[in-house]
Amino acid sequence: SKKVIQAQDPARFCFTRSASEKKFRDGAHYVICGHTHQPETFQSGDHIFHALPPWDVNSGYYLHYEHDVLTLKHHATK
Repeated sequence: SKKVIQAQDPARFCFTRSASEKKFRDGAHYVICGHTHQPETFQSGDHIFHALPPWDVNSGYYLHYEHDVLTLKHHATK
């Protein structure tokens, strides 16, 4: 729950650029983490990191992959 998350060290829930860069050096083209309470996207050369935003009751975000392109999209329930 949000209360439990907020009571813990925020660094525990962060993804460091150095960890992502290591994965890129190891051959990964994408690093995708979902969901986090601190959404982030960054690009390093041809490599892309995505930490997805959280979902709530009525909406959320997802990554759409098409023609070698990842796009962050929003989904809302009606």
